[in-house]
Amino acid sequence: MTPGFSWLSEAARVLTFRAPRWERLDGGPWTLVALVALSLAVGLGLQREAIDGAATFEWSAIYKSWSGTLVSVWICWLLLASSKRREPGPANVGTLVSLLVAVTLVLNVADGVVSQLVPAVFGPADGWPDWG
Repeated sequence: MTPGFSWLSEAARVLTFRAPRWERLDGGPWTLVALVALSLAVGLGLQREAIDGAATFEWSAIYKSWSGTLVSVWICWLLLASSKRREPGPANVGTLVSLLVAVTLVLNVADGVVSQLVPAVFGPADGWPDWG
């Protein structure tokens, strides 16, 4: 199994409330960079697909979502530092953060696919009944 696919398959396991198989994952710095870059590219692609017609790109928007990522890294570090290591777990903070990024990537892809399929199947949202 390729390394990239193992990250995505373990992310799918986490999203279905099953424990990841940590021995299959090694979160080095290049793995984290690759997963973050892939996540950004997929997110931009899905968001662009949702916009009809011409769109402008606001480059400063890339910098606005990093505070949540930094808080997530800090929480992962705290969790690993306070764990007693009774059960097998991630080898380091990089592995845990990489899995978190992979889970976000899989969740964003699933959300993007559903967001594109619902209007295609049921029609545009402006024609839907107002339940409010």
